Amino acid sequence: MKLSDVVKDVELVPFEISKEAYFSGFNSYAVGKKFILIADGGRNRVVLFNRSGKFIREIGRKGKGPGEFNDPRSVAMDPQEEYVFMADWTIGRLLKYTIDGKLVKSVSTAAIPRWCAIDDIRFINDDCFVLVLHRPVRPVDGYSSLALFNKNLELVQKILPRANDENLCFCVNPNGVFGSSESRMTFWEPLLDTLYTITPEGKSFPTHQIGFSKGGPTREFAKNNFNPNLSAENVVKSILEFGGYIQIRGESKR
Repeated sequence: MKLSDVVKDVELVPFEISKEAYFSGFNSYAVGKKFILIADGGRNRVVLFNRSGKFIREIGRKGKGPGEFNDPRSVAMDPQEEYVFMADWTIGRLLKYTIDGKLVKSVSTAAIPRWCAIDDIRFINDDCFVLVLHRPVRPVDGYSSLALFNKNLELVQKILPRANDENLCFCVNPNGVFGSSESRMTFWEPLLDTLYTITPEGKSFPTHQIGFSKGGPTREFAKNNFNPNLSAENVVKSILEFGGYIQIRGESKR
């Protein structure tokens, strides 16, 4: 495979070297045409840069008061790069700021069942984004793989609702993978065989089936092996879509 098959261009952005620009890691990030947004997991803050790497400002701050957060795991910008959206699942809060850092709205994530960590925020059209949810570690009613919100932080619909049965917690590393390509968006849950396409309208339909064959993970394995470093004999670890390719990463015979 040639790099040119999947990459059109490479851009190197050197970040500003200053105390206020320093970040010690990131939980998530968003790259727009004007700005780069980083959730600094090491220092529990959210920082905004321009596309040249110049530090602009912090967005919000750590705390328990209005507009504050405890653990900024997931951040995103709307396609127009006018607003910043943040999910803090440790205190169950969705926050919306202007790109200038002013709080617009803060809502509870009570519409999402408890015990569901938020893995990612992804805009699927100009006005709506999905929260990519961990599959719960214990049975819970009302769970769906994706929750669709509008920019006013109102729950629009639940995508791929899951029945509360023995399969719901069937995962030792229960996070979902949401990918965006130029032509479509895809979603896959580890240990489930189906790769879904998500339309800009929030509809979902299965497009690929990934078989585990013999030696794949079983429910008994998932129940008894909570160490994420352990795996079944044959297992798919991640699926990414880019360019004209789907990349599947896994292990065969460990």
